[in-house]
Amino acid sequence: MTIRVLVDGVKMTDIQNSEQDTAEQEEVPFDSVIDISALEPLAAALDRDQISTIVSTCLEDATQRVKAIVEALKNDDLELIVSHAHDIKSTAGQIGAVGMQNLALQLEQLCKQGGGDEVSGLTSSLQSESDKVTAALTKEQIQSLLDRLLAA
Repeated sequence: MTIRVLVDGVKMTDIQNSEQDTAEQEEVPFDSVIDISALEPLAAALDRDQISTIVSTCLEDATQRVKAIVEALKNDDLELIVSHAHDIKSTAGQIGAVGMQNLALQLEQLCKQGGGDEVSGLTSSLQSESDKVTAALTKEQIQSLLDRLLAA
């Protein structure tokens, strides 16, 4: 199934394509990068398909924003990095990607303070963590995560 969503009111995102891309990556256990308790409020209010759509959409949004940060870094655009890092912080928190959320927070704060040599390293760390989260949240892993979440 392909789900097309409007992200930030600007672009259409094809979630199925992101699932195909992650299938080629090494599998990462979701427990290693996702705090399942962050999803409990969603489980209390929404059904399985809605939660799956939200997780997939948030994941795709965060992935696109990490790519945008990498490009912004090439252009020394700290303002754009701050904006994307702030949004990643929120999006990652919604899906329980705590490591990604913390790295985005650090990057946002550093860039607000004028940047520095650490911006490149934090960007690399954020990109690596995003890759882990993407690998952990394959379509099958999302369903397994939902099984655990909804069984509680």
